[in-house]
Amino acid sequence: MAKIQGLENYTPVEIQQIVLFHINYLREHFYLEDLDFSIQGIIPFGSRVFGFTDRMSDLDIKIQYTRNAREDDLFNALNNLFIKGFQGVFSAFGGAEKNNLLLI
Repeated sequence: MAKIQGLENYTPVEIQQIVLFHINYLREHFYLEDLDFSIQGIIPFGSRVFGFTDRMSDLDIKIQYTRNAREDDLFNALNNLFIKGFQGVFSAFGGAEKNNLLLI
């Protein structure tokens, strides 16, 4: 299984699980209250996955979701707390059938 540069102790599946755990934590502690969304996919990508990192590289994770949550609202809620051990922020962009957020 591929390793993620700078996070060699984690597989992409483990990164997905950590991000999902973080989202579930935020839901349980009401940081995502009133946001209607369902996670469809969590996909690590970018320079760390493809092995082209430099000292400024971050961790890129695409989060696909469905339902009615506005990207800006979800973006703001996810940025209230960071994932312990990971540097980055959430960025949002729209998709055709699913909404998408990027953890960068």
